[in-house]
Amino acid sequence: MLSRSITLLLVLAPLALRAQPAPATPATPAAPAAPIEHGTEIVVAPGPANLDQIIKNPASLAEGRRLFQTHCTSCHGPNGEGARGASLLSPNLPRVAEAAVAPAEAPGGGGGRGRGRGANAAAATDGPPVSPYDRALQQIIQRGIPATEMQPPRLQPGELPLVAAFVKSLGQLPPEPVPGNASHGAELFKTKGACMTCHMIRGEGAVIGPDLSDVGRARGVAYMRRALTDPNADVPKAFQAYRNDISLPQNFLFVRAVTKNGETIGGVRVNEDTFSIQLRDLTGKVRSFFKSELSELHKEWGQSPMPNYSAVFAPGELDDVVAFLVSQRGGNK
Repeated sequence: MLSRSITLLLVLAPLALRAQPAPATPATPAAPAAPIEHGTEIVVAPGPANLDQIIKNPASLAEGRRLFQTHCTSCHGPNGEGARGASLLSPNLPRVAEAAVAPAEAPGGGGGRGRGRGANAAAATDGPPVSPYDRALQQIIQRGIPATEMQPPRLQPGELPLVAAFVKSLGQLPPEPVPGNASHGAELFKTKGACMTCHMIRGEGAVIGPDLSDVGRARGVAYMRRALTDPNADVPKAFQAYRNDISLPQNFLFVRAVTKNGETIGGVRVNEDTFSIQLRDLTGKVRSFFKSELSELHKEWGQSPMPNYSAVFAPGELDDVVAFLVSQRGGNK
């Protein structure tokens, strides 16, 4: 009897071992979650956040301001008024508004890769609904903007919605006061300042300097006043090669080329490689040279050909020109 029991155990034991369930595979960690507000505390919820909920919480908004000042002020100014980067003092930032209706990948709050979900896709969370604008703003901050100076900031999980909420809150502030007469400023811009010999507005003028047709949407009052009175302030001073993956102002460089037959040409660099350089001269004409054809090539790092207008305009006139520039927000008029 004992031998039969032992035999039965030996037969059943392998079957029992095979019947044991396999060890559970550890679940893949979810993407870092975006915080939403609950009282005065930040509560983590999956997916991008409803920014208005964060704006309502003073502590969270203060943290968003701190993060903004750490990561964003060198380009956008300490209060979002604009510097090298665009002014953020608008309730409807152009790039965000465009991204809100364009099909694109939705942000995951910390690096998710859900393809096929645009900025206007519905949020797959149980929290407050996330508007297309809120989703697009978080998406742009998270990824940066290609071919510009705006690179993705190094944020910790959960910090992205706080920064985005602070940026959105800037558009809810009262408009900046703009002293001056914009109509008189338009006249000064065209006549006494001779600004259209370099700049274009709605198809009129030259293309040596930046197009100013919508400069009022991109730059704040303080930036434009500084640009008129200290034109070298925001010109890149780094000694760097031309990069075709970024745009002005990071690529801006004024150069003076002297040919071997003695001709001197000054202008703004348009393109450059090891063997050649292309520049737009002060008449707006693009000139191309092999470097072997030149006897001298002077690169004026950190210098702008634009004059200091504090020596051209009286203080009241300067106010008028700034008022005119602030009024330039695109359109046909």
